[in-house]
Amino acid sequence: MKTSMKGIAIFIMVFSGTVSAYVGPGAGLTLIGSLIGLVVAIVTALGIILFWPIRALIRKMRGKKPAEEETIVQDTEQKS
Repeated sequence: MKTSMKGIAIFIMVFSGTVSAYVGPGAGLTLIGSLIGLVVAIVTALGIILFWPIRALIRKMRGKKPAEEETIVQDTEQKS
């Protein structure tokens, strides 16, 4: 199946004629903007994932409780 698809693709590329088409600047700018957004999203996700253990280690060294535990403690103190 893959071999026949490759053969068909090569056949079409070899025997196709010259194409004269204009692609305006809007399409290029859209592509560049999308790629920049994708790169920023990936870098942000990796940064958050890699920084999370460092943040936990810093909190542990300082002796602070995680935010969830602090909220629970504050809620129980306010109720009593």
